[in-house]
Amino acid sequence: MIDQDTTIFRDRTILVTGGTGSIGGEVVRRILDLGPRALRVLSRDDSKQFELAQELRGRPELRMLIGDVRSR
Repeated sequence: MIDQDTTIFRDRTILVTGGTGSIGGEVVRRILDLGPRALRVLSRDDSKQFELAQELRGRPELRMLIGDVRSR
């Protein structure tokens, strides 16, 4: 999935929209392994955000954001 040039994620700030869904959650997990400076996860579902944050706790580069890309 993310196997091409993985150095493009290192020391960058990354935003994953829909990051608590089944695909988005896996993208988040894989990007965390690639050394981003900051990883922001945007999603509408606060309970799924809580679950993912608990699973990945202790990762200072991770921040969960409640929102919807359709909202101004």
